Amino acid sequence: MRITDQSTREKLMSFSCPKRVMWVILCMIACFLLLPNSSARADIGPKPTMEFIFVQGNDSDLVILDGTLMECEDATCSQAAPLEALGPQGFSCTTDRCSSMAYGYAPYHRLVIRFSDGRIRESNIFKNRFFNAVYEVNIQTDDLVVKADIWKSSAASPNNMTFILMLLGMPICFILAIGAWIWLSIRARKAAISFSNAPVAFILSWTTAGLMLVFGGLYALTLPLTIFIESVVTIFYAKLRQRSMLTLMTSVILANAITQPFLLIALFMMGMLGQTDIMNYLLLFEIFIWLGEAVIIYLPQRKEISFTEALGLSLLLNATSFLIGLMLRI
Repeated sequence: MRITDQSTREKLMSFSCPKRVMWVILCMIACFLLLPNSSARADIGPKPTMEFIFVQGNDSDLVILDGTLMECEDATCSQAAPLEALGPQGFSCTTDRCSSMAYGYAPYHRLVIRFSDGRIRESNIFKNRFFNAVYEVNIQTDDLVVKADIWKSSAASPNNMTFILMLLGMPICFILAIGAWIWLSIRARKAAISFSNAPVAFILSWTTAGLMLVFGGLYALTLPLTIFIESVVTIFYAKLRQRSMLTLMTSVILANAITQPFLLIALFMMGMLGQTDIMNYLLLFEIFIWLGEAVIIYLPQRKEISFTEALGLSLLLNATSFLIGLMLRI
């Protein structure tokens, strides 16, 4: 059953206070995008990374010019290939360190770096065992020696420490989001929901969104950027389809607040178990997120939209953020 009463629809579309609140929230999200961070990816969340810190003797003053991370399927690197640049995936260097991000790494790796003395030095073959790995690379006369500090590369690294803090906050956000979503879904059984008839549930939803931005921003701008992109799409969609903008925005925010913790924890556990090749799971993740977010969007608004429309909207949102994420390397 959908709303057919024109006056009711006009009331939902003309409620002005939540609309002003919505623009304030969007401005907050935009501010998060100004924070310096090199790991913002909008498509599927955090991806495996490697950071290489180069150490040289006191009498050396070498500068990194460029380099390559060779990917190998076997421990001898008999068939090595450079890490392919694909959207945000790639390898880059500054004058004293290098870093990489990938959808999935090969089991073994080797560095090939060109220095300011004109020499190209290759490293020993090493294996990545952490989702966010940090390596110390000693510059020798003829080659490079990669040393993996296990403690430094796991819980003690800055990236993983903030990731752990984020994982502690995500369950709180998830519980709040589930509670707000159930509340709105139950209220929607009797009548179309709006800020006027369920203000506490709406406030709880946006409070959850704020917490998600904080905890998500500790590790990467993935979540703020995803919410920002999907919010912009939702605004245009609501205008085009004449839907309640605040209600639709709230449902989309809750969809992200519920699905993202599952995704982040799954990726983190995969990395801790040594599974850094997440490309094989990409399509499966996206399908689950698409279907799950469609259900989350539909139930609080089943008086206004059909499940088919919710499926289409969820597909539109996820496809947009995914494709934009492929093009970004922030």
